[in-house]
Amino acid sequence: FAAGKQVLYLLPEIALTAQMIRRLQKHFGGNIAIYHSKFNNNERIELWNKIRTGEIQIVLGARSSLFLPFKNLGLSQNILDALEKLGYEHPTPIQEIAIPQIINYENDLKAFAQTGTGKTAAFGLPILEMIDNESSATQAIILSPTRELAIQIAKSIEGFSQNIDNLKVLAVYGGASIDDQIRSLGKGVQIVVGTPGRTVKKKKRKRL
Repeated sequence: FAAGKQVLYLLPEIALTAQMIRRLQKHFGGNIAIYHSKFNNNERIELWNKIRTGEIQIVLGARSSLFLPFKNLGLSQNILDALEKLGYEHPTPIQEIAIPQIINYENDLKAFAQTGTGKTAAFGLPILEMIDNESSATQAIILSPTRELAIQIAKSIEGFSQNIDNLKVLAVYGGASIDDQIRSLGKGVQIVVGTPGRTVKKKKRKRL
């Protein structure tokens, strides 16, 4: 436990005993909150606001019932409309925690989650929220270990940004014409998704 850091320990309600709760509250004082499945939406929002400000650093309770709707994560309406059209209903745990953290804080963030848990949206949605689409300058570079994943990430972000005017996403990777990619960059691309090798080449050529 580090002062000033947001740390969440989410335990099943069944694992919480009165003795455990008393010990934790005695040790951590006011930095701990007990969450249970009977919380209504306003109580969930109040809790997450306390988490974001650092007032609450440890949460004990039912993880499965802590879901908030996307509209409570700080996303603009055009992104929310795109998510609805794409069939997104509720954020996954990694999205629920990472999205407001990226939007509201300048601290570096390391986030880990298994395959299929929605990591692309977890970083892609807050990137879109923070992009200045009035500027054609490259504002975000996303590194991908493989060509296939780079293409997939770029397509996902294009779907998320379908209601944002003048926003361009480009995937850069080996096996495709580097000259064509450079020409596309020259026309203005706010978000670049690339494999490390091709991205480094663009940087060395001062195209990124």
